[in-house]
Amino acid sequence: MTNQKDTEKSERRTKANVTPISGGSSQSENADHHMDRLATAFESSAHRWELMVYPSLFAFIILASYGFFLIYSLTTDIATMSRNISQMTVVIDKMSSEMNNLTPMRKSMDHMSTDIRAMTINADGMRRDIGYMGREIGSMNHNVGRMSNAMPW
Repeated sequence: MTNQKDTEKSERRTKANVTPISGGSSQSENADHHMDRLATAFESSAHRWELMVYPSLFAFIILASYGFFLIYSLTTDIATMSRNISQMTVVIDKMSSEMNNLTPMRKSMDHMSTDIRAMTINADGMRRDIGYMGREIGSMNHNVGRMSNAMPW
């Protein structure tokens, strides 16, 4: 069966390639036929390209729009951040100048620290003296107890 089909195909090719010498109309028909086939092939190829190019172009437009939106949002955010940093710089400068005014307070704190150190030394002395007094009172209590045992009444 395949041999019969191959034979029929080759006969069709031979008939398509044979052109009569006398008639010019069959050559133009043959050329028209080839032009029609070329136009059909071109149209189908163009249709396939349209199926790929138009959705791709649409996706590119959407992605480009989203990219523009992202860049616009980024520049807006950076502008806001720049304004906030400028305001923070003003506040920090103001705080820095106020910190320079704290020098008298620092000197006063140094005086207080010295006075508290002296109070601590004096309190430690008082603690030692009270401890000494406690021992002396304990000794005196012991002596009074012995005297009370020695009294006859």
